[in-house]
Amino acid sequence: MAVGHLHDVSEGGLSIELPVCLAPGTAVKIKLSTMTGGVLHHSLVTGTVMHAESSGEGCVHGIKFEPLTRREELSLTDYLCQVEYHHRVSS
Repeated sequence: MAVGHLHDVSEGGLSIELPVCLAPGTAVKIKLSTMTGGVLHHSLVTGTVMHAESSGEGCVHGIKFEPLTRREELSLTDYLCQVEYHHRVSS
């Protein structure tokens, strides 16, 4: 288990910085969390590490999503909407 910083999300995966370096091919479960309006929102996705590059005291990982279930897609969409809402409100 490691706590990291999300860099980018796309349709096929995400980029995340972690304090540990994971080897390409490693299967991962990622829990994305954000606080909006006093409510904590989560999204859980699974994927595979495609590459890792050293960065400061950790590594930036490129994670390819495993095929998402409909529930995972909806959860990820909700998470991204909450992040966008929080960004707009705080700007």
